Amino acid sequence: MNTLHHGRSRNTQHATRNTFCAPRFNVLTSQRFNAFTLVEMLVVIAIIGILASMILAVFPAIKKKAQITKSKQEIQNIVAAIYSYEHDYSQFPSSKAAKGVAALTPPDDFTFGTTNVSCLNPGGQTNTAEGFSTPNGLKTIRAPGNYQANNSELIAILMDLEAFPNSAPTLNAGHVKNTNRTKYLSAPTVTGNISSGVGSDGVYRDPWGNPYIITLDLDSCQKTRDPLYRLPAVSADQADSNNPKRGLNGLFYNADNNYKCYQNNTEVMVWSAGPDRLIDQNTPANFGANKDNVVSWK
Repeated sequence: MNTLHHGRSRNTQHATRNTFCAPRFNVLTSQRFNAFTLVEMLVVIAIIGILASMILAVFPAIKKKAQITKSKQEIQNIVAAIYSYEHDYSQFPSSKAAKGVAALTPPDDFTFGTTNVSCLNPGGQTNTAEGFSTPNGLKTIRAPGNYQANNSELIAILMDLEAFPNSAPTLNAGHVKNTNRTKYLSAPTVTGNISSGVGSDGVYRDPWGNPYIITLDLDSCQKTRDPLYRLPAVSADQADSNNPKRGLNGLFYNADNNYKCYQNNTEVMVWSAGPDRLIDQNTPANFGANKDNVVSWK
């Protein structure tokens, strides 16, 4: 008994001695060295503010670039869908009335323009009869002849829609224009008539809320003439000293007396007014309001 007690006592003393020999921890000193001072906190806040302002400054440019990339992809998809339809049916997707442009004198191409569609400009929304905004007013995009249409007529065929999202019937009711019921074009449908995608009215709009302008070679000449880009003021290269001047972005001048305009050496032209939502019939394609337009042939 005494031996056990003695051993316990000795161990207890040893533990007590070790406890007293352990280094002391100064709570106040540790807190003082680990905590931020007011100056350090202000410096961190200033750095965060600078980084945030840099990010905010860069974000619009990143968003714009992403929208341009999206528009280019959508335009490519439209062109590919049109050619796929033409391959299957040996004709371009359009109404009989649109094909009437081939009976004009001289025959011409049909453009799905701004008829019955509201456009967006930097300041707001235009009326359905006004077209795109320009630096000096408004400009409608119209096809030759009396019959006019926006791209909803074409999109309904390519997406095999019998009715628009607003329930109005399309010219493809009963799949008469797409008897194979093939969905050549996949595009997002959206609510309303000002957002990117296929709106309630069936119009396919670009990332900035404006309709894609689409021209088809319905006179079967294997070339297309767009109402805006056929203009010498838009498509003539002003740096060229020749007469006629060479065309911008791969377009070329048609010297035929029936036309005397610039045209594209393909059967389909698709374009968007771009991020600034402006066009200009009096400015070259590589300058001013037309410079940021997104086009299928560039």
